[in-house]
Amino acid sequence: MTLSAITAVPQSNYQWKHLIPAGPDYAIFDDSRVVESGKIGAFDTATQKAGKWNAILPETFWRDITAAAVVYVPASEATDGAVSSLKHWAYLFVKGGDTILFRDDAILVCYTNTGTLHSGHVSIAERWPHVHAWLDGATITDLDAVLGTSGAWNDWKYLAVTGSRYAIYSDTKLIESGQIDKKWPFLPSAFRAGPDTVAIAVEPNGVWKYLFTKGNDLIYFTDAGIAAGPLPISKKWPHVDQWLTAR
Repeated sequence: MTLSAITAVPQSNYQWKHLIPAGPDYAIFDDSRVVESGKIGAFDTATQKAGKWNAILPETFWRDITAAAVVYVPASEATDGAVSSLKHWAYLFVKGGDTILFRDDAILVCYTNTGTLHSGHVSIAERWPHVHAWLDGATITDLDAVLGTSGAWNDWKYLAVTGSRYAIYSDTKLIESGQIDKKWPFLPSAFRAGPDTVAIAVEPNGVWKYLFTKGNDLIYFTDAGIAAGPLPISKKWPHVDQWLTAR
């Protein structure tokens, strides 16, 4: 079982909730069950309903998402020119060189690196010219994000990987970049050579914790060392394996 993208949102008791896209489908799950699944945007003949984000996302984002990030936004943070009093997930989908920022009911506006206000649907080069320069012609394999220390809804910190390279950045600057094997030399060689997917979350103790997958294996770690794994994805999440097989 190989994943194309994965996100992590910390829950209580050090547990995580994840979102994965797979072709035209998505699933939201935790360590014990698939909480929700369906079509990203297309009409679902099984349920006779339009996809979850059919009314929000342009059709190009209805399938084959190459990278994804999700951040849990606290209540009363500015979004698309208004103030939402509801807690919600904010999503970033990447498809090739294109990105879109949205929540369940609207595409969100964003300020690019140059300070220009756009709808959330912009290219990587326009949204993050510093990341575009770092990629140097490569494509993002996967990314994820956490909410920054300010707590503002649009203060995100990202981890992105391409091949054996990583970058940590904000929407305005590259914070750190280099080789995975130099940053985390304790990882098994397959993960150092280039993970398939990455996810990050800030634990309740303030520590950044990472999840990498490679083929059918996953590993959890912090900057200090391996926390768990490697172990088969199908063993860690048999419910996800069953969902992927059945879809």
